[in-house]
Amino acid sequence: MDKSKITKQNGNIAFEEDAHIYYDVTNPDLKFTSVTTMIHSFTQPFDEQFWSAYKALEKLLPKEDWAIEKKALLATKKFNIELLDAYGIAENDFNKEQQAILDAWDNEKRISCERGTKIHAELENSFYNKPKNISLSKYEIGGKFECRKDYTDLDIENAVYPEYLISYVTKDKRMAVAGQIDLLVKKGNKITIADWKTNKKIETKSFFNTKTKSSVKMQYPLNNLDDVNYWHYAMQLSTYAWMMQQLNPEYEIEDLVLVHFDHEGHMTVYHMPYLKKEVCLMLRYFKKKTILDESKKKRQKIEY
Repeated sequence: MDKSKITKQNGNIAFEEDAHIYYDVTNPDLKFTSVTTMIHSFTQPFDEQFWSAYKALEKLLPKEDWAIEKKALLATKKFNIELLDAYGIAENDFNKEQQAILDAWDNEKRISCERGTKIHAELENSFYNKPKNISLSKYEIGGKFECRKDYTDLDIENAVYPEYLISYVTKDKRMAVAGQIDLLVKKGNKITIADWKTNKKIETKSFFNTKTKSSVKMQYPLNNLDDVNYWHYAMQLSTYAWMMQQLNPEYEIEDLVLVHFDHEGHMTVYHMPYLKKEVCLMLRYFKKKTILDESKKKRQKIEY
């Protein structure tokens, strides 16, 4: 363990930004899963090869032909290379177009990540630069607050804690999760969780599947939620809220605030629902899955 790599620490729990890992400095063998990674495991997998092929064919086919093939592709979610022969498209041309799409996605992801890191850092420093009488009215959060840099004790009556590191470990230590709250707001025992998002768009409704006649849902036990970033973020903030209440059962969750900075320079504030029931179901299921996965790995190591 190299202490110089630690970006943030709260008690025994440390975070390394470069490796994006959380761990207990007193027990490095205890494996932590980030809250976002855990939630992502309940989303439907994104088939990069299919969707890049779909986009490539859309660019290469005339509009009238694409209108026909589009329906079939969306119904089956399978791409047949024989389509290229049927429309006289050279495989080399198709491969170039598909690779260009994949490269564009990677580039967009990199730029978005860099932009997000920059905005998060600017917002964090803005609170340290004005440690007293902080107003959060533009984020639709009432009150005046103070902020102490690198201070993690939750004993200030009205305070904000930027990038607050939080963790939860089950009593049997079979599951450990951790994350960073972009802005923890404390008014006595009333807690508001605020999170900054910098992606292009907040999607509230998922793709409608004409076969099943329903929208695409997250995986069990979150299959009552549409598989879109709005509900992923609602689960993220709700998990942080639940973890705060494990720290202190007297904490009352006042609000979950998502602040979206889009790519056009606009800011939108969303007040998210507290999905406490879904968080409990997810954690229970994730723990069970973690234990089963560990058992499977141990069995695979046995040589016969």
